[in-house]
Amino acid sequence: MNMSRVLSSIKASLNRNVLYGSVPYDSISIKICQCLYKEGYLSTYCIKNGRVIFHFKFFEGQRLLNNLRILYKPSFPYFLSIKNLKIDYNIYKYNYLLATPRGILTSKKAIKLNISGLLLAELL
Repeated sequence: MNMSRVLSSIKASLNRNVLYGSVPYDSISIKICQCLYKEGYLSTYCIKNGRVIFHFKFFEGQRLLNNLRILYKPSFPYFLSIKNLKIDYNIYKYNYLLATPRGILTSKKAIKLNISGLLLAELL
């Protein structure tokens, strides 16, 4: 499964206002769910019957991940430099999902590690 389909499936689950969602199992979907789990957007994720099932995390009745804006386009990949990443995160408070040499990371983690990457989505 490609990156766009995984992100689209997660976005569709967010738009349906459900407590959980699922995506077909592959290495990309596991890495994205793992990243969202580590950053506190998912409460749990597991693999069942060839699918990765994830549960959104809530705080005071509100889902922590409200929306996902997909920015990844296979025909036009956009790489974000560490300088631009710091500006977007510190000034504009944008939190991105990036594909980096160290795996799938959020802006916050990429800035800590001082690495840039391919822009996948904005976490809203």
